[in-house]
Amino acid sequence: MARVGCTKAKLEGVDWKFVNTGDLVVSQIVVADNGVAWIVDDRNRLWFTRGLTMEAPCSKDVRFWQVEICEFLFQESTNRLRTLTENLYDNFSAVMPTGLSGSGNRLLSSSKNNLWTYQPSRGCLLRCRATVSGHLWHQAVPAGMAVSVKWHQLSATSADEGGLVWALLAHRELVCFPAKSQNFTSMASPDVKVALQVATAAGSQGAWLLCEDGSLFARAGVNSYSMMGSKWESIKHKVQLGNIRICCIALGRNSAWVVDGLSGSLFFRIGVQADSSFPLPPAWIPIPPPRNTALTKIACSANDLMVWAIDKKGIVHARIGVEENVPLGVEWVSITGIAATDITISNSSVWVLDANGDLFERCGIQSAHIIGDYWKKLPGSFRHISANGNGDLWALTKEGGLFKRTVDMFEIDVKRSNSNPVEMNAEEDWEIIN
Repeated sequence: MARVGCTKAKLEGVDWKFVNTGDLVVSQIVVADNGVAWIVDDRNRLWFTRGLTMEAPCSKDVRFWQVEICEFLFQESTNRLRTLTENLYDNFSAVMPTGLSGSGNRLLSSSKNNLWTYQPSRGCLLRCRATVSGHLWHQAVPAGMAVSVKWHQLSATSADEGGLVWALLAHRELVCFPAKSQNFTSMASPDVKVALQVATAAGSQGAWLLCEDGSLFARAGVNSYSMMGSKWESIKHKVQLGNIRICCIALGRNSAWVVDGLSGSLFFRIGVQADSSFPLPPAWIPIPPPRNTALTKIACSANDLMVWAIDKKGIVHARIGVEENVPLGVEWVSITGIAATDITISNSSVWVLDANGDLFERCGIQSAHIIGDYWKKLPGSFRHISANGNGDLWALTKEGGLFKRTVDMFEIDVKRSNSNPVEMNAEEDWEIIN
């Protein structure tokens, strides 16, 4: 509930108004001076909404953004801090509403310049640093399509008008819709073929379709004026590659990558358009997989400069040395920490799913440090993910629902005192006070 009618002359307000929190069951709420409300739900997750004022303490379209605090941040605090915070929690527990007290619940305290949170089960006190990142996943059903429709796979691509999303429904019907308007078009698949995966190239350069029997098709006539193309044309890859069975495909702006499901080998070619666009079919080049591994999935960025893969053990590998003049790259580097089942790449970020469906982003990626530094867990649990070059992230749930992520970021003006420095272990959003 929100108190309405509050003014400087009548601080107590006049009435209570119901606030629709959707599926959130609120356990604790703290409202800061900067118009941000922080919420802890019954599953101990942290959320925020902002833009609150005395005159408008709530709105009909209020949105709640989830904040993820990475698991690796939770380290054992010093005995002194642990004793202090446990005593603080015990004192507050006596006056907390029923259902909030308990060893697993999080304590919140907020002001205009600071946000503090303490979780007794972790024994860890954290303060939010300058930037807060909130994540919101909303169901993204195309206009005219039933919410109950189940989805199999999708591929998002970026363009001047927001790009397209090509997707396969559960019964393998192929549809295409603009990412902004989401008015879908049903696309005919090649005759007598069961589609397995669709992949799109950046900038409306092309679209490929992989079928369950390993056959491969490219969409002819795809350009900036006709982003959906005109027809499917077979790619005669077996003429050069022999009897392989492709299990995964990935397209950049000019580069195409395919994985052989029989051997785990990788192949590359320059040219994402249909073969009829070239005087001669582009040549396929074998790329040695990481040593003693068999690849199962491949992903590349829209600008062709990032290539990552997953092997049959779930190990993630990054291709080093990929440049505009060296699109093949030089070597593989293994990225530890996550046993991945799916992967997608924008022009600057990498996301993976683990076996539980948990979503992780690779942080610290730069052009001079393409492998990044660490994995950061993000809100959400999914079966499949796809990002375009701009970083717009789409996902399919285990039940087959289609969702799109939006992110809200704002600055907290943290004023630090130099007179009493404390030891801190820093991450980009939070710092642990030891």
